[in-house]
Amino acid sequence: MALDLTQRRFMFLDVAMKYGAFSGATRPTSLFDATNFTKLEFTPPPQKTERITSRMEGSIGQALGSLQRPTGEPGVLTAEFDAAPVGFLALALGATVAELAVSAKTVTNEAVTTVLGMWVKLPDAWIDATTFVLETAGTPDVAIASTKYELDAVNGFVKATHADAVGSKAATYNVKVTAGESYHAGQALSQDIYLVGTGTEQTTKKRCSIIVERAVLAPEGKFDPAAGGALKGSVKGDLLTPSDRTSPWSYVYSDWASAF
Repeated sequence: MALDLTQRRFMFLDVAMKYGAFSGATRPTSLFDATNFTKLEFTPPPQKTERITSRMEGSIGQALGSLQRPTGEPGVLTAEFDAAPVGFLALALGATVAELAVSAKTVTNEAVTTVLGMWVKLPDAWIDATTFVLETAGTPDVAIASTKYELDAVNGFVKATHADAVGSKAATYNVKVTAGESYHAGQALSQDIYLVGTGTEQTTKKRCSIIVERAVLAPEGKFDPAAGGALKGSVKGDLLTPSDRTSPWSYVYSDWASAF
């Protein structure tokens, strides 16, 4: 079938973009699940205009010819999202990711010197708050009412809110088995990313795809965990053309009907 350039095409797209990270020059063969992008902006390579301007009588100042020349700079991808696989979130944070694996243990009569109205660090975090007891450091120990202090069980801090809870005390508690991940953020990191999008052009209900062959992405913009609402991550970087491709990204519109 010959390519028909007379067709009118719309780009009212709904696309789910999966991603994978390059290993050196090797394109990933398996991809993580879709990222919920709120922005996926492609900026073409900048070009510089060169003109021949008339200095001849009767046409002074008119352009006799004009040419657009590449500047040598690549196109750019700018992306924002509010839900993503761990690796993509880590990229936006400029973070390396480590496993959080906390084992259970029991702590008995741990010495702690509390200060009225101040948070004081305990030796452990991820404390089972139901087991926490603050006691006087004496013989015998006397439990202090839990209404006279506050506990930050996640990070492991205690704050005395009453004079009875101030001074040299003893803490007894259990550390809970805890799993998760730790993001060591704020680093100058980048990653070569491969993106594959499967979607629908909604005005014609036809299947389409968007493929980003290679983008060198790094954290971009601000990340504000205190703003409230869903946090948005953002990344930005150059679009590259791999040696086995003819362009850095592609959009494909098909005659496949879409059920979405």
